[in-house]
Amino acid sequence: MAIADFTQDPASRLDYAVDWSSWLVAGDTISSSSWSVSDPVLIIDTSSNTSTTTTVFAKFPSAVIKSNYMLTNLITTVQGRINTQSIRLTAQKA
Repeated sequence: MAIADFTQDPASRLDYAVDWSSWLVAGDTISSSSWSVSDPVLIIDTSSNTSTTTTVFAKFPSAVIKSNYMLTNLITTVQGRINTQSIRLTAQKA
């Protein structure tokens, strides 16, 4: 299930963040984060995380044929919890 829906112009390079703080239990923090895409047309440019938030920069290489994509974030916490959240990204000319 998507946690949020965003629209991005195919010429843009934008960042998207997931705030995990309300899900994390007291004393637990994010130890690792990885992102995947539903279609290789959408490119993960860079990603980073803090102890409670993950961020990804996404871009499209050229003209986009398909319009809907999913960015999925997989995290592991210091205490060993594993969870995923997805963002639905729609490519649309501004």
